[in-house]
Amino acid sequence: MQAAGYRVLSVMTPQQAARSYARLEYKMQLFAGRLASHHVLDQLAQLDRNAETLGARLNRRLRVIYGRIIRRFPGARAYLKPLARRIVPLLTPGYRL
Repeated sequence: MQAAGYRVLSVMTPQQAARSYARLEYKMQLFAGRLASHHVLDQLAQLDRNAETLGARLNRRLRVIYGRIIRRFPGARAYLKPLARRIVPLLTPGYRL
């Protein structure tokens, strides 16, 4: 139908809209009740963390560890940087250190 140029619209009565909204609100409350915080930005951050792939989580954790080592032992950069340059592309293609 849409390929022929027709548009599809949903038509509903005010009662149907109210019922649909009530269902949506109920689902949202159930979903939000299982998140750690009531703040929307914290909820988004939690969902983003949970949606990360294993490779992305590993990459983020390795970057944190790499940063801690370099801050504590700046001289280790000369030895770790070549290793990091080989590992990072394996975890996330297109990422540059």
